[in-house]
Amino acid sequence: MAWQMLVIVAQLGIGAGLLLGGLRRAVHYGLAYRNKDHAERLAKRTGQPAGHSLRPAFIGLAMMAVGVVMMATIDMTADALRPPQPY
Repeated sequence: MAWQMLVIVAQLGIGAGLLLGGLRRAVHYGLAYRNKDHAERLAKRTGQPAGHSLRPAFIGLAMMAVGVVMMATIDMTADALRPPQPY
């Protein structure tokens, strides 16, 4: 059952990473869209223009949704990977 647990832990880790990374991206680019000073700091840090579009913020929201779905389906993954039980 070692590799099955590795799959579950990887699913949890990737889901949490997508959730937190998406939250960070959505907040930064959403704030950059509204605040010109934050857009300038974000553009300086990333090296790309920021604050002209909400597309990166929506990508962050999509990342959050995928992360939540991955973490919510861990129990189904565990059930699917459980070895058959003898009667």
